[in-house]
Amino acid sequence: MLGADLHDLIAYISGLPSPPDGLTHSWRQWQIALIEGGRNGRVYRATSEQADLAVKLTARDRHDRAGREYCALQTLARAGLEIAPRPLLVERDRYRAPVVVMTWLAGTVSDDLPSSDDEWVRLVEHVAAIHRVTPSTTSIDLSEAVLSMRSPSDGLARVRLEVEQIPRADQPAALRRLLEAFERHDFPSWPTPPTSLRRGDPNIRNIVRRPGAWVSVDWESSGWSDPAAEIADLIAHAAYLDVPAERWAWVTQVYASLGHDPGVIGRIDVYTSLMYGFWAGRLGRMLYQVPRGLDDRLAPWPDGWLDSVRRNYERYLELAARALR
Repeated sequence: MLGADLHDLIAYISGLPSPPDGLTHSWRQWQIALIEGGRNGRVYRATSEQADLAVKLTARDRHDRAGREYCALQTLARAGLEIAPRPLLVERDRYRAPVVVMTWLAGTVSDDLPSSDDEWVRLVEHVAAIHRVTPSTTSIDLSEAVLSMRSPSDGLARVRLEVEQIPRADQPAALRRLLEAFERHDFPSWPTPPTSLRRGDPNIRNIVRRPGAWVSVDWESSGWSDPAAEIADLIAHAAYLDVPAERWAWVTQVYASLGHDPGVIGRIDVYTSLMYGFWAGRLGRMLYQVPRGLDDRLAPWPDGWLDSVRRNYERYLELAARALR
């Protein structure tokens, strides 16, 4: 099946219109369904009597999203970690968008946050399992994660990069003041931190809940990083902004108990403030670029996206400023 038939399937899916003229299609022996909710690319589930696949079309940009995802999934599979789909194929240039094909993961996907200590532990254990992959445990050549941080200077550079992609004359005054506050702030320093695989997008909708260990999808931003930056990204992600600070303190303690990194809690705290600044800059950049057609997203923007981005932009400005006090 993983021959010409698979390439015919990809060619058909690649030719489907965007926005779609329907969410489901029948083609040859395949039932094909567009999976809603994608942010940068488009994901289809293709099912036949012989296979159940996820076919993902990614944006074509400097991040090599399809290649990153394929390499991360290969690395996890070779490490014996059954916490992600199995990779089947990557094609960067053959179709109009780079494509990665993988097995479909059955389970429950929800916008609902963990609702009990047990569910939070499963989420933390999933992240900790990913972090068991280090450069010494794999021969696969992985890149730095799209949002990699190893020091406060790395984080500050990421905040600055987001803000400075807006022309100086169009930069919001509040965002410019925030960047200046970050540049003045006296961050601590630390020795070279550990390096591990970072999945790169902690959105709760990427988590597939099922009995036993939880698994996850969407690895297109993955790569090497300080693992503490992954936990900070989890804390600062928009999907988790309403989680109480007390829960995050508990989560970081649970995570720290699963490893042997005595400085991890302090680094998580610093990276979290930088992640708030990064997201303020990223959303400010989106508010400038998207209405001007300057983004490369494949998936259509959902109704109400602009109001949602504006609200979160204001929240991140406040969270970042508060973290620097």
